[in-house]
Amino acid sequence: MIGTPTIALVLCGCGIGDGSDVLEAAGSLIALSQEGCRVRCFAPSRAQREVIDHASGRAMQDARHMLIESARLTRGVIEPLSELDPVRLDAVLLPGGGGVLRNLTNFAVRGAGATLAPDVLDALMPVFLAGRPFVALGPAALVPALLARELGRHGARLTFGHEDEAGEYIDALEAWGLRHVECALDEACIDDAQRIVSVPAGLYAKASPADLFGAAQAAVSAMCWLLAQQEGG
Repeated sequence: MIGTPTIALVLCGCGIGDGSDVLEAAGSLIALSQEGCRVRCFAPSRAQREVIDHASGRAMQDARHMLIESARLTRGVIEPLSELDPVRLDAVLLPGGGGVLRNLTNFAVRGAGATLAPDVLDALMPVFLAGRPFVALGPAALVPALLARELGRHGARLTFGHEDEAGEYIDALEAWGLRHVECALDEACIDDAQRIVSVPAGLYAKASPADLFGAAQAAVSAMCWLLAQQEGG
């Protein structure tokens, strides 16, 4: 790559059950740092739709704010998603986690009938239209998939891993006219036409912390390849 790319890391809370997966978020930050990328972190500035007790797995009668919770992962350096500007960044990376299903989309409730949250659509659609690479770990691939569906970009290729682990995501993807590619836990699916990188990561239930870091590295490596292709073209 030429120069230092600026990557937007989009978070949605802190915790695999109701926010961003901590291991995938931390792994992404480390992998981006290893590649010498400049990182700006963003999150929606609103309350989570649900709060999960991560010790019991049960819903809590509590309120958490996504921007405030996401700041736990970034040592306090965080910006509202509404301030994300495609002109000032080179790519977007989204870790997985239950917050993708509850906060960035409503997939947890609506399944194949899911939509992006309005503030997420408003912030990320201009980035997608500008041709910036979208990189997603695990269920976060729902975000570029829904953007592609909104634009009628049928045939866009993404991965959620293997049917045994992610059947509901794959069924939804195919219902939207998009194509699923079976990949290993740390294998990147690259759609260079749509500029989407997806890696199964935590969708494999037996993934170790080392596996998740490897998945983040694979995602960032594929992103760098896409950026280099852009510069070469």
